[in-house]
This record gives sequence, structure tokens and C-alpha cells, in this order.
Amino acid sequence: MEAVAVEQQQAEPSPQPQAQATEKTVLLPLDQPRVISIRDGKFTYTFHFGRITQADWELYFNSIHWTSKNDGSSQVQTFDVDTPGVELFERKLVKTEGYAGTELKKEDFWKIPPRHSNPVAWLLRTCAVADEGEDQPFNPELVEVRLNAIWSVLPGDAAATMFKGLVHRFAPPSPEQKKRVYRAGAMSKIVGGSRSGTTVHGSRHKILLELYDQLIQSVDGYSCGATAFGGVSAAFGADRAAIVREMDALHKFTAAQQLFLGGASAASSDDKEGA
Repeated sequence: MEAVAVEQQQAEPSPQPQAQATEKTVLLPLDQPRVISIRDGKFTYTFHFGRITQADWELYFNSIHWTSKNDGSSQVQTFDVDTPGVELFERKLVKTEGYAGTELKKEDFWKIPPRHSNPVAWLLRTCAVADEGEDQPFNPELVEVRLNAIWSVLPGDAAATMFKGLVHRFAPPSPEQKKRVYRAGAMSKIVGGSRSGTTVHGSRHKILLELYDQLIQSVDGYSCGATAFGGVSAAFGADRAAIVREMDALHKFTAAQQLFLGGASAASSDDKEGA
């Protein structure tokens, strides 16, 4: 299992803070502190974070604001992930480097400009399904999900390592587990009356985190302490208790979500490979 960074090049300098990437072959270190550096103009700003626990991610998920309400003949929808993202940034930040004046203290982190806190918060949340094609047909008995993620952006040259092909293998969800997920996403509540009230939309975050812990069988591409997660010979590769305890909850959610989402499409009649 390799975690490989993709080289990113800018044709022209951008006025927005930048994080570039260099190529490395490493395991994603779940227990290492995260460090994010960005360049803004001629200067580099570095942010050091404490470990983001599952409780931190649950607070982030619970703070996502998704509502809709009628406004005359129109409907207004609000979906805000920036506010909880910046709140996560400020809550887990422990040290900054690069700003003029004295070093910022914890109670002053709110003063960090949004042009820095918001893009760094997005880098902390950079975890997505790998878009590489499958090497073999889908196995319903052991469902494999691959993720790509950024963990840290190194200071000095602001280089980000994109960990590619992080593998999560699941037992298939039971009919009851599937029902719980579908119903959680379909639930909503109306606050303030059916005509003028606000609809608060449901979320699957909590149930998907629970299902990850129940269904995960093994992972590849991660390390924790001196031991690597991955492969049948690795100490923690199929150690379900260790995976449940140490795995980053954003990775849990993103991987478990793919048990219910996907890019499958019907094969057309002239698709010879699908015939």
C-alpha cells in the first residue's frame, strides 16, 4: 500500500493562500500532530493542531447548519459548513507561526483572518473517495472503499502530501442497518409551524460513524505509533478494536458513506465490456 502525493504546479502566482504538493511514499500517521502551512504573498503561515478526536468531529458534524424555509413564493435554503469548519480550526489550534508581533495565545485565535482560517479548515477536512478505477469486480461479501486525503502541509516549502488509495474493508450492512441509515437521512423537523416555520434537515453522520465501528474489517495505508495498519502481516491491519479506537472519524464517515453511495450506472446495450 502506498500513499503518494501528486505534484501540483501553478502557471501564475495566485493572490490566495497556497499549499503545494510533493511526492512521497508513506503511511498516514493517525497519531501525529497535524501541521498546516500556507503561503500568502511572500510569507508563510504555519498552524499546529492537537489531535482531532472523534468527539471533535462529532461536534463539527452536529454544528453543520442545513435548513430551509418559505419566504413568500420562494424557498430559502441554508447549508453552512464553513462556520463549523472554522470553529474546529480555532478549537484544535495550539500554535501559530509567521504573524507579526507577539505569538498569538489561545484566546486570540479568533483574530486570525478568515482568508487564512477558512482555507486551512478546508485542508483539515480534505478527505474524499479515490476516483481511480477499480482493479477487480465488486465483492458484496467484503466491500472495499478507497480514500484520498491530506494530513499535514509541511512548513518551509508548504508541501502537502496527498495520501492516495487508503483502503477500508467492510462487512455488508444488514437490512436493519440499511433501514436506519435511510431513515436518518429522510428525517426532518419543522420549527415554528408548518407554514412559516423552518425545516431542519436530518443528518446521517451519527449512524454512519456507528456503522463504521460495527462493520469495519481491516484497513491499509495507516500507521499509529510504531505499528502500521495494513496487510495481513501488520499487527493492526485486521485489529478491529485498534481500528475503531484510532481511526480518524472524518475518514470513518467518508468511507462508511460509500456503502450507500457510489458511481454505479446501468450498462448500455452497446457496451461490449458490460455485455
